[in-house]
Amino acid sequence: MPNEYKKEDSIEAYRIFYIESKLKQRGIVKYTKREWPEFLKVPSKTDLFHSRNWTVYPATMSRFSTIIAQNAYINNLHQSSLDPHSFHNLVKSRKLTQSENITLGICMEPFFHDVASTADGWTEISVDTIIDEKKVQKDHLFVHESSKTIVYAEQKNNMNLDSEKVVATRRKIQNVEQKLRELYPGYTINAGAFASRYVTSTMPICQEISRTKNYIKENITVWGVNEFLALFGISAYTCEEEYIGDIEEICTRKFGPV
Repeated sequence: MPNEYKKEDSIEAYRIFYIESKLKQRGIVKYTKREWPEFLKVPSKTDLFHSRNWTVYPATMSRFSTIIAQNAYINNLHQSSLDPHSFHNLVKSRKLTQSENITLGICMEPFFHDVASTADGWTEISVDTIIDEKKVQKDHLFVHESSKTIVYAEQKNNMNLDSEKVVATRRKIQNVEQKLRELYPGYTINAGAFASRYVTSTMPICQEISRTKNYIKENITVWGVNEFLALFGISAYTCEEEYIGDIEEICTRKFGPV
């Protein structure tokens, strides 16, 4: 920092430095039809070390509070941490960090893979099987030879966050389903999106999401946990509380006791 901006109050010194050096001198911010707002006004350089007429802001109040309150990106991030469509919302025994929430979501895929693998007569179709040229990973891909039935599902742990990938995921499901029909003529192909946050896809919280509606518009089935496992003949949960119990146990084993 140039000496001319240095002050005993380092926070105030940096404020002035950025306003004068970054905003004004570089012309990043200009006010041509109105005065500069109070929070951008600074004393003249000659008075920087002598003036005592500066506005003093209490520690509990910020001159940028309005900007923080109105900034969409900041507030969207805040909302996502409380997203009712996240596993974070189901865990009641602890407050998950963002990292733990991501880890929990990653754990849910192999968990459901192992549950499906316990079903009689169902075997996983090898990931080496060429379903497309790029051999894109498939979340769940099982076959029941005696009944000639195949289940293919892309697992979505938070349907509400599937914004950028939703179109690509829909196309992937449709393309893989078409390829499966070509490779397995005469088989029943059950392909869709597995919304693992919800016990059933008929829950209002699942039906209200635009992402769910987008899948349905494309004639892609959306399964909740019970519906997905029912494809394998597995009876799962009678209520959401039972499902939460399993999620809590996964958290305990992964992150330790509360």
